[in-house]
Amino acid sequence: MRDGAPHGAPGHQRTMLSVGKGNEWLQWGAFNCASGVEKKVVGRELAEAGLAPEDIGAFLDGLDGDPVFRAAVQLARRARLANDLNDALLDIESSSFDFTRIARLADLSAEDFHHHFYALNRPVILTDIVGDWPARTRWSLDFLRDRFGDFEVTYQKGRSARNHRDSFVDHTVTAPFRVFLDEMADVPEGEGAPYLIAHDRLLDRPEFRPLLEDVHFDARYLNDADGKGEAFFWIGPAGARTPMHRDLGNVFMAQITGRKRIKMVPSRQLHLVYNDHGYHSEVDFTDIAFEDYPLLKNAFIMDFILEPGEFLFIPVGWWHHVEALDMVITVTGNNFRAPNTLRPIFE
Repeated sequence: MRDGAPHGAPGHQRTMLSVGKGNEWLQWGAFNCASGVEKKVVGRELAEAGLAPEDIGAFLDGLDGDPVFRAAVQLARRARLANDLNDALLDIESSSFDFTRIARLADLSAEDFHHHFYALNRPVILTDIVGDWPARTRWSLDFLRDRFGDFEVTYQKGRSARNHRDSFVDHTVTAPFRVFLDEMADVPEGEGAPYLIAHDRLLDRPEFRPLLEDVHFDARYLNDADGKGEAFFWIGPAGARTPMHRDLGNVFMAQITGRKRIKMVPSRQLHLVYNDHGYHSEVDFTDIAFEDYPLLKNAFIMDFILEPGEFLFIPVGWWHHVEALDMVITVTGNNFRAPNTLRPIFE
């Protein structure tokens, strides 16, 4: 690791793992030793976590003779080689592409979009796609309540407003759409904003498919979203958040109403975002604690506002954290004309 610090220490994992101590801390120690952190550094962290000195000594002395640990060392070496290559390639590419600033473009041909952004795994905002969608003027809260209010929907309710990891947990509830819209206007203190998200698959349901009539997929870049799992409807109040994560394919984010603050990290910096579980980062990107997550000091971080009427292309693997600054309505999708088959976003 660039700074020689143990992964996850001191800081974010100490709080989480101190409850379990024992085997969980030893797993943490083995991981860091296999990753090249000096044993004495790992030993100090284990001691601060409360493990007995004799247990720490026996653990560290026994690692090199363990065939499983030796295999882990080999795997860690391969990962370091891949990470070093990605770091070098990004350093070179950053001389011609600014990985900290999002470009806003219009009148981009299909060929230019493909060659300069889609095929090169680079994000971009297109400003001339969403502005004339009927959804931009039609999808008021009154319209949605009157037209679809009696239909049941699923949405996320009860997420913690203070612990971003709580968003990794399914908080699905079911209620009439009008109930959800009313709840958006009255969020209890300390509770995360209710949020209807891609996971809730609203546009896959026949009663909501008419919403797609108000969306015009630009044929330069997109196919019609005829199948399930291709287009998604999001709606939530100011403060609604999606924690830092990556998707399993290229996606777009078309902003219908309201603004979103977005932070993005390149796909090739996976090793810097503390992705310990699933497709999420352990880091709360709302207010990054760089002292607890020092690897992020080496990351390229884009930080920008997505305005109403803008279309954001998010390349496969790019990490993104999203926070609603206003009441927001968004359409996302994966129905690009070009190949987009890394893995189904929803199995």
